[in-house]
Amino acid sequence: MPFSEVASISQDPQDPVPTSHSGSWLEDLHDEAIDTIIRFGTPQNDPCPLTITEVRHVGGAMARVSSDENVFGQRDFPLMMDIVAMIPTPDVQEEVREHIRRFKADLGSQLPEGAYMNFLKGEEARRYTQQAFGEEKYARLSDIKKKYDPTNLFRFGYDISPSGR
Repeated sequence: MPFSEVASISQDPQDPVPTSHSGSWLEDLHDEAIDTIIRFGTPQNDPCPLTITEVRHVGGAMARVSSDENVFGQRDFPLMMDIVAMIPTPDVQEEVREHIRRFKADLGSQLPEGAYMNFLKGEEARRYTQQAFGEEKYARLSDIKKKYDPTNLFRFGYDISPSGR
């Protein structure tokens, strides 16, 4: 089978599908967190957006690297969660995003402060950038940004300001 036809095995969409993403670190996967993940990932009394939630075990080699060796922050959490929800039509976009907001709000205290930036995009990524890296590492990144991108040309991913704020 040619590689270009591999998606036909699982009938994946041939064209890009708009999605909304979010994620978080998790300290533990206890019964309450599992119940919340199941409740938001399966239809209850209302229609449920097509949502994929992955919980990944992290740690290992990632946790063994000293926190001062690079700017990757928050290496000590054992789990990370990725939420991906399909947006099949433009008219349900806000409903899907609200579903994800409620999902994370219901997890509430089960989610530690901080963020794993690869699972965030758009406004949420920009809002959590400084918190994800931590104050000291963000300041280091800001200094690099000030030196190599003082006009903030590359500003559309993470919110790292060349001004240090």
